[in-house]
Amino acid sequence: MTPKFAEIVFPLPFEKSFHYKIPDELTDLAKIGVRAVAPFGKRILTGFIIGISDKLDVSVKELKAIEDILDTKPIFDDKLFKFSKWVGEYYFSSLGEVLKAAVPYGSDVESKKSIVADSEPIIDELEKLENKTSNYSKLLALLSSKKEFSINELKKKFKATGGKNLNYNLNKAEEKGLCTVFVEKQKPKVGIKTENLIELKKMSAEEFSTVLSAIEKRAPKQVDVLVTLFTAKDKSMFQKDLLEKTKASTQILKALIKKKLITSKEVEIKREYIESYDEEKKSLILTDEQQNAFNIINETIDGGQFKTFLLHGVTASGKTQVYLELINEALKKGKTAIYLVPEISLTPQVIRRIKNYFGEQVGVLHSRLSLGERFDEWRAIINQEYKIVVGPRSAIFAPLKNVGIIVVDEEHDHSYKQNESVPFYNARDAAVVRAAIENAVVILGSATPSMESYFNAQQKKYTMIELKKRIDDAILPSISFVNLIEEKKEERLYGVFSQTLIDRIKDKIEKKEKVILLQNRRGFATYIICPDCGYTETCKNCSVTMTYHFFRKEYICHYCGFSKKEVEACPTCGSLEIKYKGVGTQRVEDELDQLIPGLRIARMDFDTTSHKGSFSKILSEFAQGNYDVLLGTQMVAKGLDFPDVTMVGVISAEASLMFPDFRSAERTFQLLTQVAGRSGRSKLKGEVIIQTLKPENYVLQFVKNHDFSGFYLQELQERQAAFYPPFYKIALIEFRGFNLNQVRKNAIDFFKLIKYDKNIVTTLSPTPAAIAKLSNRYRYHIILKSKRTLDPSGIYLHKVVKSAEIEFLKKFRTTSVKLLIDIDPLSLI
Repeated sequence: MTPKFAEIVFPLPFEKSFHYKIPDELTDLAKIGVRAVAPFGKRILTGFIIGISDKLDVSVKELKAIEDILDTKPIFDDKLFKFSKWVGEYYFSSLGEVLKAAVPYGSDVESKKSIVADSEPIIDELEKLENKTSNYSKLLALLSSKKEFSINELKKKFKATGGKNLNYNLNKAEEKGLCTVFVEKQKPKVGIKTENLIELKKMSAEEFSTVLSAIEKRAPKQVDVLVTLFTAKDKSMFQKDLLEKTKASTQILKALIKKKLITSKEVEIKREYIESYDEEKKSLILTDEQQNAFNIINETIDGGQFKTFLLHGVTASGKTQVYLELINEALKKGKTAIYLVPEISLTPQVIRRIKNYFGEQVGVLHSRLSLGERFDEWRAIINQEYKIVVGPRSAIFAPLKNVGIIVVDEEHDHSYKQNESVPFYNARDAAVVRAAIENAVVILGSATPSMESYFNAQQKKYTMIELKKRIDDAILPSISFVNLIEEKKEERLYGVFSQTLIDRIKDKIEKKEKVILLQNRRGFATYIICPDCGYTETCKNCSVTMTYHFFRKEYICHYCGFSKKEVEACPTCGSLEIKYKGVGTQRVEDELDQLIPGLRIARMDFDTTSHKGSFSKILSEFAQGNYDVLLGTQMVAKGLDFPDVTMVGVISAEASLMFPDFRSAERTFQLLTQVAGRSGRSKLKGEVIIQTLKPENYVLQFVKNHDFSGFYLQELQERQAAFYPPFYKIALIEFRGFNLNQVRKNAIDFFKLIKYDKNIVTTLSPTPAAIAKLSNRYRYHIILKSKRTLDPSGIYLHKVVKSAEIEFLKKFRTTSVKLLIDIDPLSLI
């Protein structure tokens, strides 16, 4: 057989691909688009086959062979591959890293190093060493403290000591017999789930009766099994259910198989996430505005053309119904659909409404699924079992074929931006590119569009359609402010609540109506301070204050997760007068419970929704009337639709307004407008009360008047004057590491390599990040901005950054400092 070779990319931070031999036994399975398990250096990694060839220009003698193929079908086609390449190139990540982001976590095969140390010889070696502070000494000291380390654990602890060149020193220790390094191939954390299906042999009732008569006296348990199968649907049952029902043993089944009365076969079981949130299916007739929007967009779907629409509709204007009708039209034409939602908090209601409309054609991808459920949903999409995929940002990589429409619901939401790991993509912008590649329609929908999307619509790059009226004759809620300074002067302030807000809550509850309260900070107090000496409780890993969580009696860092038990006295001066400042959702709940005894409060924040099904449970119980008040962080501002909610209260408007970021005004306007939109969504009139220290603030005034265009024009002037989007493209270069001096030096070295035309690009010199330390790593930032009029797509900015990156990695590549490049960042913090 003529040998074949595979070109493979790995999820590693470089762009190079590698060639491998394809063993004869894997030739039929090795295809472009499947995952392959292959040796890489001393490791075993899962990569992606992007090419197959019969000949290579390079020498094939030393080529290694693929060890296994994980997929029976390609997990990406030509269009998804082209899209993934664009994501990698635009957002400065490798193709392998992008493709890995599209695959469910836990389904890869890779090797793990573990180090087993021999403590006694290590201690003897340490005593002989003259230099007790050398890298080698630091490693031996670590190895002497514990019998076994994983490689990642050892790397982390070695870096924390300031150690360098781990591999060199580890090899040195292994050569001296002080430790042993094991490399083991790890199985995937998740795979196909199977169960044994027991089926009864086909026979007539008369034949079955004869069989029972022959064995009933000497094998009553066998009779139980046979009768149970005979009465079961399709005369079959899963083995575990059959054994549980009959109390029989596997030996009984083996005996019946031997007699050829039953058969056993292994079948695949799909793990399905059952969404507990439910609501009645509604038959809705489109309003004139909705019908007009539908007609305009559907014309493009009919033509099979790519086009981007911005559906700017006030809250409760029926955008979702327009999406569903358009998706239905796309499905009629044999197309598929992707429906993006910004966060898991929106998913229960959206999934239920889409499934009410489309039934079993809907697949779901989100982080609250178990590893097995997510893996099975992903495989079902590959097998084209679904026509629609719903999910947050990662669903933009869903392996659907023939995509005809992509909906980006609440397109303004910053959750669409991935900022935790590479690639740092924005699913909203990526959706536009995927739609162009698929020749599909993309709809960006929001009551408060992002500045960039609205600007693109004004520039005719996008087609804007407006829905100015609420459906069902509902009117926008009235919005009023409570001046907290005045309330305090008049002694009408009780903790975080004004008397005005308390009175309105009581009035709504008496009328059997519901209330939503927003406080965009979780925990009890957002910082802890000693009034005697000024000591504040800060995270040991991050340059941020810690949040006090009352019920857990702990201080918790909301950035790295570090926690410590509550202290009774100031650790600096011993004072017992520790003060808890700032307001979190726990404190709001506690004070509200005291001010209005018996009030039924549901709190929805990260702490109460971290368990599986918790979102759905809270929303279902609130919808069913088990709670009077839904209190939460920004989760309660997004897309929730409850007709009996007639009041929204905002505890503190300043929480997001004072955030030190160029988008703080935009985010505040969006958050307050969105949460206000939860009120009065039916024939019951809605109202919104916003507690604030500065009611005259221009952002709040635009919110009060439901004036998006006014806010947009004012914010546009601010952005243009400060060289920010949408007038400028931004690249944020971050350096991150354990050693501050190394981080600073790398940032300065990179900055010196940046070469650019000053008429197009503006640069800001290396400076510590606003949060200078996160998870024990120091952070430095370099910011580059390019004029959109001269660099409309950011191509020149990319070239400038790429050129500097290539030269930097050649001259200054180091493993101790991480280089991260974020294109179009939503925050510069």
